Amino acid sequence: MAAGDANSKPIQIAVTGGKGGTGKTTVALNLSLLFSRDFKTLILDYDVENPNALILSGIEQDKITFSRKVYQFIPVFKGDKCVRCGACVNACNSNALLLPREGPPTLFENLCEGCRACKLVCPTDAIEDGRKLIGEMHRVPLTDSLELLYAEIVPGFEKSGYMAMHLRRLEKTVSREGFEILVVDTAPGAHCDVLRALMGRNMALLVTEPTPFGEHDLRLIIDLVKLIGLESYIVINRSNIGDTSRIYNIADKSGIEVIGEIPFDEEVFKSHVHSKPMVLHYPDSSFTRALTEIYGKLKKIIGDRLK
Repeated sequence: MAAGDANSKPIQIAVTGGKGGTGKTTVALNLSLLFSRDFKTLILDYDVENPNALILSGIEQDKITFSRKVYQFIPVFKGDKCVRCGACVNACNSNALLLPREGPPTLFENLCEGCRACKLVCPTDAIEDGRKLIGEMHRVPLTDSLELLYAEIVPGFEKSGYMAMHLRRLEKTVSREGFEILVVDTAPGAHCDVLRALMGRNMALLVTEPTPFGEHDLRLIIDLVKLIGLESYIVINRSNIGDTSRIYNIADKSGIEVIGEIPFDEEVFKSHVHSKPMVLHYPDSSFTRALTEIYGKLKKIIGDRLK
């Protein structure tokens, strides 16, 4: 089935990188803009604690075309029906419920997973559906052929994975709208939220830098992509600030190709300060030239898959 058909499945490219600050989101956004010149593209920001793709794009929030609040179930006890049997407390694997000496169980909201097990086991129907706001999801067009989907949790909410799960569900619906390319900007790190964002993708770009921190976290993210058997390529950002030979040694030992290097470019600072994407506003910069070369290699890799 031809790419772009509403029933076809888009090529999904995750951009990840272990440590924060390697330029992961900068690469993801600008790469999406390059893809959008040839393909209908959707970029997804899975860093639900600090989504920055919209800020880097320079698009104002009043351009958002879709928003949806996300709530989590929390139990509300009806004191007149609760017989203090303790069934709900025993069923709660997250230890969010405590049975005091008197009255209905006490809820510790920050521990509640919203699984509804307490309500399912209650023999007297003493639990009603309550809810608390945990975040919001947004959709915004960046260009005629590029859209952004992102989510942001409320400050203090600890379970970012729950928010990312809702974003993944929305992604499945939106991605059926004829998108040919999905670029997934993961959260920093090599934890469960990153793993969930990587699952089911066609390939990953591992953005690193030639520093001890970059080397350390590159090894972690390599272990993660190998765990799920995800085809991956390494991008060395700010390649001229350190010894890239150490990154190449890691790449050789892992069997993962370095697909390109992006040199340190002061224009990137201007891009961030003024929220002007590099490929649009600094087309002659060393960053844009290097990323365009990487884009050309990616087009060749995925070319047959888009036919």
